[in-house]
Amino acid sequence: MSMNQPSDDKSSGSDTAAKQFATKRPSQQASQSRLSLGVIAGLLLVIPIAIFLRKGYISQQDEDAPLEKPLEPVQMIKSVPSIIVARKILPDSEKEADILHNAFGDRIGTLFEYHLPGERKITIPRAGFEELFLSDLKADEIPAGQLYILDRLYFASGSSELNDESLAQIRATAAILQAYPVLRIQLRGHTDNSGSEEINLELSNERAHSVMVALIKQGVLPMRLSIQGMGSEEAVADNETEEGKMRNRRIDLSIVQSAEYGPSVYSY
Repeated sequence: MSMNQPSDDKSSGSDTAAKQFATKRPSQQASQSRLSLGVIAGLLLVIPIAIFLRKGYISQQDEDAPLEKPLEPVQMIKSVPSIIVARKILPDSEKEADILHNAFGDRIGTLFEYHLPGERKITIPRAGFEELFLSDLKADEIPAGQLYILDRLYFASGSSELNDESLAQIRATAAILQAYPVLRIQLRGHTDNSGSEEINLELSNERAHSVMVALIKQGVLPMRLSIQGMGSEEAVADNETEEGKMRNRRIDLSIVQSAEYGPSVYSY
């Protein structure tokens, strides 16, 4: 008998609780049932959110097979668990190793995936040319004559030929132009003050031409592009130092307005 005693106690306790519930008025029973259901529903809502916040993961429910990816919210969450815009976060152990430097030696951060209009995706570094340009495009607030320096283009000394390291920025820039099909841009080449101005003017024009050709090869229509060689006349740094000369050797980009394309990048 002693071996069955614990089971008898549980049964007795359960019977007592059942009798107490049965003796309550119907309204009290319904109220208790609603309270129990409310507690259960609350737990079902809170627990997934707590797990979501703790893990920092968001399920992509719009995919055929939901995926979980580490993401960093960059806009207000309007519904859980969906986020309008998010950037991939690299693991802590990879962050330092994956920090990029531009052609001028500046640290421009790690790579992240950016979603362009038309469901296009590009992988670009934080704080680089692409993110700055896209931020202004999205706001549709680019002032007339605003210049953007393409910061990951690399030329051999005295040459107009782009090296292989430049291809990543060429592809990203082409994708941006294809995502905003009304944009027309001008590419301007610049040099430092080494050598004669005649040679520098020719070299700067050839370098801008090389970038234009590279963009056309990526599918950008030629009629959307124009070039100009500036030589050394628009220095942005001191030509008396090697670092300054390096910054003066550059390609910049600006949006060209025309009656054909209109003033707004969102006019299409």
